[in-house]
Amino acid sequence: MIASFVFPSSHHRTGGVIMLYEFANALARRGNEVHFIHGPAWPQRVERVDQIPFRFDDAVHHHLVDDLYDPSLPIADVLFGWQASHLGLPAVIVQGFRLLGPQADASAYRSPSPKVCVASWLVDVGLSYGVPERQLVHVPLGLDHELFSARVPQDQRTIDVAILYHPSREKGWDVGRQVVEQLVARRPDLRAVVISLADPPRQPLPPGVELLSLDQQRLADDVYNQARVFVQASHHEGFGLTALGSMACGAALVTTDCGGSRDYALADET
Repeated sequence: MIASFVFPSSHHRTGGVIMLYEFANALARRGNEVHFIHGPAWPQRVERVDQIPFRFDDAVHHHLVDDLYDPSLPIADVLFGWQASHLGLPAVIVQGFRLLGPQADASAYRSPSPKVCVASWLVDVGLSYGVPERQLVHVPLGLDHELFSARVPQDQRTIDVAILYHPSREKGWDVGRQVVEQLVARRPDLRAVVISLADPPRQPLPPGVELLSLDQQRLADDVYNQARVFVQASHHEGFGLTALGSMACGAALVTTDCGGSRDYALADET
């Protein structure tokens, strides 16, 4: 099978983008011919593939193009992406709901294409939209357990609380900031760390709270394996890779019922 992915890759390492890369790698490892089309052009797009903070499988073919009608692009059996149906049979990877606005949600679910949902609740959303069940497939997300594994005992950890910052309102920084402020007010000696995979917060953090922006290896080693507790404060979360990664590294998880958490945050079980 020939599979193509279309996304105008940037320097940011958000979970949704990383999972597109992971899907591409996984299909390549299974012997499929996989192409990743890093286009069309936009101001934040990378100029070279090696600027993307991710390690691709060597079998993935890359195309950095300004126009999705570039004649060098292959015709695929399946195309994961938007507005490029001339390059293959379109399929939609549904990674969230209420994250990009109602128009984007409706466009994803109401298209006639197959829909690959990364969390079980996204299948339920599709059914509520009236999507035929045969068009909805749940493909659970996974982790690299060589990278995300518990290597530091709880009693030797140096971070009391870690939390994700993301500029999207749905990621719940309004709630997360209040959590951090109240914890520091109650426990001035507490070590709290905010991780940012995109742009840093515009408002200053409470005194003593650290802000870190790390690659995947250091995130696993220096935060997840050092944190006693990880807080996911999202209003809506397609899946929640940071929460899952922190759990795999041995941190206790405190999370809102944000949708994606229903697949892994089970009280007294996980």
